[in-house]
Amino acid sequence: MLCLTVVACGPVAPLIEVPRVDAGQVVVIDSGTAVVVDAGTPDAGTPDAGTIPPDATGPALPCTDAVDAVYASPSMLPSSDEARGDRVRCAFEKTLTLAEVKKKAPAATSEVGVYRTAYWTKRGNGAWAVGSARVWLPKTPLAYPLPIIVIAHPSVGVADSCAPSKEAEGVFELALPWAGKGYAVIAPDFAGLGTDGVQAYVDNRDTGQSTLDAARALRKLHTPATFDARIAMLGYSQGGGAVLAAQSLEQAYGSGGRIAAIVGIAPQWQSRLDSFGTISLLRKPTALTISTGYTKPVISVMRQYGYFATYLGASRAAEGFPAADRTAMVNALDSMCLIGFGGWVQGTHYKLGDLVDEGLRSSTLACLDTPNEPACKEPGKGYLQYLRDNLVPPDGQGAPVLYVQGMLDTVMPVTEEAACNVPRLQQAGVDLTLCTDSGGGHANIVDRQGEFAVRWAEARLSGMQPPTCAATQLAPCPP
Repeated sequence: MLCLTVVACGPVAPLIEVPRVDAGQVVVIDSGTAVVVDAGTPDAGTPDAGTIPPDATGPALPCTDAVDAVYASPSMLPSSDEARGDRVRCAFEKTLTLAEVKKKAPAATSEVGVYRTAYWTKRGNGAWAVGSARVWLPKTPLAYPLPIIVIAHPSVGVADSCAPSKEAEGVFELALPWAGKGYAVIAPDFAGLGTDGVQAYVDNRDTGQSTLDAARALRKLHTPATFDARIAMLGYSQGGGAVLAAQSLEQAYGSGGRIAAIVGIAPQWQSRLDSFGTISLLRKPTALTISTGYTKPVISVMRQYGYFATYLGASRAAEGFPAADRTAMVNALDSMCLIGFGGWVQGTHYKLGDLVDEGLRSSTLACLDTPNEPACKEPGKGYLQYLRDNLVPPDGQGAPVLYVQGMLDTVMPVTEEAACNVPRLQQAGVDLTLCTDSGGGHANIVDRQGEFAVRWAEARLSGMQPPTCAATQLAPCPP
């Protein structure tokens, strides 16, 4: 997905300090009429509605921040894990008429209000951060209480300007089929993308926690009676990996409710060390970059950048790249979205060894192959441990999963990714539905299977029998 709109920075609106209160308690701010009702503890399931009626058509407190102010972080950090999902800022963006909604969702029956919000979350290293998101609220909601719908976006790059909530129609094709039917929807950007820091790209813990806290954020925007415990999460490509990570992490990290359905469409999910060629690329530094395809080198570079920036600090963010190329690489990462950055990598870095610092490359392989030898040292020692820690196991007792895969996908090749991911989910005991599309590629799989994915998730939310689909036998996972 190519970023189309860049939102420039502007003056930051001051935060309203809101005390935490018990469910049903009313607080008047600055002699106004704003009502604040706490949604309960983070994992309380269905919050106590108190005396405040449900309302999905708009946030409980007015959204008065400027749109560009949403992406600025406050200076004070939360003091308790109960703050996960708490609103930091909120801005009204626009209202979509029914005719406009129907362009993306022909079956729609409701106009939709579009908002941007920022909420507290935790990074993969445990640090507090602000995540941004776009929110779609139906003008004609379904019967209360509603479930929470979370949409996780595909890869867009790691530059702040590429955050999907800043795009004119970022993930609208995934969100509007839900909002147009009367559901409330939130789509997180993932912490560090659009907000302070660097996105920890394809980091299961980092993006999984941002996704789980997005569910909390939507719940906390509204009065407690608006939603019940049910949550559905749908993600495409990178977002598919994020929702699978959320399935793995929900029991330990929490979601503010209970995930009833996970949909991963062509998911980019690390289920083994060599997912996306992470290790294979390190073993052949003299190979032509173009010989490995468009995707793998770009993933490798963005992941290295995210690891060094998030886990070792901003001052060390460039250390994963060759010394002579660090300034150019960081400038490109911080200014280009995915398509442009991928073309730049292919056009300026002819060999795979040009993309990685030799010390990082050799020490990572030494720690993998000969861990007791002196060559196993930093920075490779820490990087390899990070890759291993990122292999979070699926939860066999967790949410059911629909895995949608196009058999013509060359971005997430079936024989390298789905062939390994599906068995890992099955071996963990996950309630898994595999749906394959013989004519589906990476770019068209949402158009071809998105409507089925929504019907499957709706059935899971309602406790009905989900629809079935065709599934082709996958090849064995490569060693």
